[in-house]
Amino acid sequence: MTSILYLATSYYHDDPKVREERYHIACKLVAALFKEKIYVYSPIVHNVVPAQIGKIPSGYDIWQEFDEEMCRKLDGLIVAKIDGWQESKGVQAEINLCKQLHKIIQYLEMSKVEQMICGIK
Repeated sequence: MTSILYLATSYYHDDPKVREERYHIACKLVAALFKEKIYVYSPIVHNVVPAQIGKIPSGYDIWQEFDEEMCRKLDGLIVAKIDGWQESKGVQAEINLCKQLHKIIQYLEMSKVEQMICGIK
C-alpha cells in the first residue's frame, strides 16, 4: 500500500503577496513530489482556493480541527522549511501532533525545496 504524507508548509502572513508566493511554492512542491511518486496531502494546496470561493476565513484556528484529523489519518509528515516555517503556528502544531502520534517526520531544507521546484511553472 502506498503511503500518503501530510505536507506542512507555512502559509499565513500579513502581506497577501507573501501568502500567494507560499501557496505557489506549495503547489509546485506537491507537483514535484508527485513526479517522484511521493504522494502528499497539502492543506494549503487543497484548501486555499476552496476557502476563498466559500469565503471561509484563513488562519490555523479556523482549520486546526480539520488539519489535526488529516495528520491522524495520514502516514507521516513532510515539513518544507520554507520562509516562516518556524514561526508558523500551524506547522509547529502539526509537528508536535505527529511527534505525539509517533509518525515519521521528514524535513526538506529550503535548498532542496528550491531544487525540487526548479523548472515547474
